[in-house]
Amino acid sequence: MSLNEEGVHKFLDWTYEKVLNGVPGTVSAYELASNRAIRIRISKAKWHQNCSEGWRSTN
Repeated sequence: MSLNEEGVHKFLDWTYEKVLNGVPGTVSAYELASNRAIRIRISKAKWHQNCSEGWRSTN
């Protein structure tokens, strides 16, 4: 296979589609970002809960 402009464009289009929609058996970039955002929100909520519980126990 020779490397030419058309081949590079096809490869980039294929790669872009796989990044956005995922490869079979994996999750998409959107799902990864969503899952990460959910985990961050849960972690922050737990941290705030632990801080408020600690403050109540010392007062």
